[in-house]
Amino acid sequence: MNYFFLTRGFSILLLFAVLKCSEPWSPSKPEVMMSFWQDILNLRMKKLTSRRVILTHLAPGNLPKSIFKNKAKILLLIRNPKDVATSFFHFSNAWSALPSYETWDDFFVAFMTEKKNEKTSPEDLLFSYDGILYPAAFSSPETLEALKSFETRSSDVILAGYPKTGTNWLEQMVREIESTDAKYTEEEMKERINAEKELQMFPRLEFGDPGVFERMKKLPSRRIILTHLSPHLLPPSVLQGKAKILLLVRNPKDTAVSYYHFYNNMPVLPSFASWDEYFTAFMNGKLAWGSYFDHLMEWNRHIDHERMMMISYEELKENPVLGMKKIAAFFGFSLSEEEFSRIARKTSFQAMKEKSKETHGKFGDILFRKGVVGSWRDLFSEVQNEEMDQKFEECIGGTILATKIKYDIYCKT
Repeated sequence: MNYFFLTRGFSILLLFAVLKCSEPWSPSKPEVMMSFWQDILNLRMKKLTSRRVILTHLAPGNLPKSIFKNKAKILLLIRNPKDVATSFFHFSNAWSALPSYETWDDFFVAFMTEKKNEKTSPEDLLFSYDGILYPAAFSSPETLEALKSFETRSSDVILAGYPKTGTNWLEQMVREIESTDAKYTEEEMKERINAEKELQMFPRLEFGDPGVFERMKKLPSRRIILTHLSPHLLPPSVLQGKAKILLLVRNPKDTAVSYYHFYNNMPVLPSFASWDEYFTAFMNGKLAWGSYFDHLMEWNRHIDHERMMMISYEELKENPVLGMKKIAAFFGFSLSEEEFSRIARKTSFQAMKEKSKETHGKFGDILFRKGVVGSWRDLFSEVQNEEMDQKFEECIGGTILATKIKYDIYCKT
């Protein structure tokens, strides 16, 4: 629980004794969601202007100490327990992210029974949608269903890539390029940042509650949209519309290793007892967002899309300025040599890692671990090397995408 969040004397704090006293949206697995976003939310909330209206379902013992030490006023909402129980019964059975109960009697026993220190099981951390696993802390089947009707704009900047291919790095790079080209005033930049906060935007298209896509309509153009999804799960407007898509790829061996460390350090994902156990799951696509090989094969079918460009993690590492120039040319952004050099320095891995605690809290070290090419050699056995070489050849060998990844250079030497 977070004991570092500071209230202000003029904050308005609304405390709900239990769920179903009112109807705010509750993300799936809220306790897991909180453990991940805790630091990030703190950083964002510090920047909110007063008066802040803060809602919580937590009991006093789980609240930050500053709530009772500072001068913020607290409004506690209560409701008679019988109606609370009935309302919560219907809510729990209707919301797929919560346990469902076959009968009222089953629910009543659960409601009346106090359960302490019950850990979330690995099975509860993920849900399956269309045969692919996703983190329950970030999304839900309802959100992915609602995504189907999302409409892109011709001005949208869409960034796609499998987890741990460098999407956080690419996002920061593209945001810097886009804002430099747009020449936003300080006030305009502030308005854009505040709009994302006020509309409760999430860092990936597939994250959040089902209502997020309706809220996205209120975001000013140009919207920068990131996703880990494969094409068949994206809304039709992405490939059928006029928005441009930048696909980021990375050699699968380094991707596997980076995802392994990410998986084992993220509280919202199941952990693996060993690299060998994880490797089997990676090769069989039994991870969040499914198989990287399926992801690559599916995107390869769209490689000739007139509004799509592909860039690799490795080429961005080799020559960031040249990579950024390609990105800028693709999206029609115009920057000077000096501006490209400045952004390259600002978005270098080392610079972003040093600022990661400021931008991502205690999860900064998880998101920005090493940022190197070739770390797969530390974990892959000879047998695993051969297995992945064969898998890569079977799935995308001889394709344009395979040529872009330069597998023979980065995965065989």
